[in-house]
Amino acid sequence: MSEELRSSIGSFFDEYGHAFASRDAEAVVSFFAMPFYVELNGDPVVWTAAEKPGLLRTTRGLLDYYGNQGVQKVDPKIEAILPTGKNRASVVLSWMLQGDQGTRWILDKSYQLVRDNNSWKIWACCGTET
Repeated sequence: MSEELRSSIGSFFDEYGHAFASRDAEAVVSFFAMPFYVELNGDPVVWTAAEKPGLLRTTRGLLDYYGNQGVQKVDPKIEAILPTGKNRASVVLSWMLQGDQGTRWILDKSYQLVRDNNSWKIWACCGTET
């Protein structure tokens, strides 16, 4: 894997993490390809472009939840990247979410990315909360 690929994916997740920590639902949703597949703790959902308003509401709810828990900082750590084509990659990531009173969560996620016009988008995300 090239350093350019690792750097571009690292920058993508840094920006995504910043949008998440800022609790900017529109910015977070802008990182998703359509359709977008997400599975958390075994529960799958597929969002299409027509369902984007619902995805935005759901994302706001998730961000509000973490905001109410005091999350102030979100740090991504890339565990592995597997290029799966010229403009696709599988990424395993651990997120460290840090709260304002020492609370922390570790979220382990796997992502399927697609690159369009030199911009990465998430088209699938699976994970668990530990």
